[in-house]
Amino acid sequence: MRDLQLVRLVKISAPYVFSISLAFGIAGLILYLGGYDVISSYRTILTASFWSLNSFFLTLTKFSTLLTMSLAFSIPYISRKFNIGVEGQYLMGALGAALVGLAISAPAGVHVIVSLIVGVVFGSLWASVPAFLMARYNVNEVISTIMMNFIARYSVMVFAMSLWRDVASGHPMTIPISDTATLPPLNPSPPLSTGIIFSLATVALLYFMVALTVVGYELRATGTNPRAAEVFGVNTRLLMPLSLIIGGGIAGFGGALDVTGYYHRLIDGMQSNYPSLGILIALLSKGKIAFIVPVAFFISVIDVGTNALQRIQRVPIELVLILEGLLLVFILVSESLRWWRK
Repeated sequence: MRDLQLVRLVKISAPYVFSISLAFGIAGLILYLGGYDVISSYRTILTASFWSLNSFFLTLTKFSTLLTMSLAFSIPYISRKFNIGVEGQYLMGALGAALVGLAISAPAGVHVIVSLIVGVVFGSLWASVPAFLMARYNVNEVISTIMMNFIARYSVMVFAMSLWRDVASGHPMTIPISDTATLPPLNPSPPLSTGIIFSLATVALLYFMVALTVVGYELRATGTNPRAAEVFGVNTRLLMPLSLIIGGGIAGFGGALDVTGYYHRLIDGMQSNYPSLGILIALLSKGKIAFIVPVAFFISVIDVGTNALQRIQRVPIELVLILEGLLLVFILVSESLRWWRK
């Protein structure tokens, strides 16, 4: 029995291991042609996260955000819906938390909880627009969520450049939120937010939901075969939009955690490359909640390492983006080939 499980695990993971190896191989070739030491570069990428407590905590901070981003994509992905709008939902969650932190006064414990709840609500509401368009007018969720990303991005930019703008900063951002709206740190210096505990708790909660509840079973059934699920009484027309809304709430929660726990303000561009990496993690994990934690940590290590590579060996940021793009392309190709072979 164990041998069969091992064979099955190898068959499932082999295309993804090959994709990652091929992506790193091509990136290594580009590094070599650019005159960089390939071995030293790979050593930096894989070990920079563990050079100091500061770099390790930075890795954990990225890991926390990437967990919520990948979960926000994975829940709809289980029902075979593609939530490309995690960026916009994250930003709207951050905006909601910042609004509460700047405009409302409340006791410390209450204030931060309300900020997080509003972040979840803002993310869910932002996802409900493409969910409604998909359910009511059969609008493709990929197109509508991408469009919502642009609206969210520029909404945050306008807000960061006008109301509560920090005029002392050269970059568009708000003044710091109220201290009562911030999460207490796990470690003050170097900083590590308690947001990582919330992110891991979200993983555990969603794993329980997907694996052990009726809603989770129906999501998996819908993703496997929507028509068969309908025959057995599953309301797929409700579940598919609902999965998008749940994903939006998770992304909004991630944005709220970053505002209340790490940045303590709303910053234009704070989403960085988290959305694309979150989607990459979800695809690598094949939507399996249990796999998201190790994959997200691995990608966090790679992200911190590539940034260190840019500083230490002066490798251009474009090469980092090429590596991430190659990973995504090869994973998508391997996934397509797997479905084609079926």
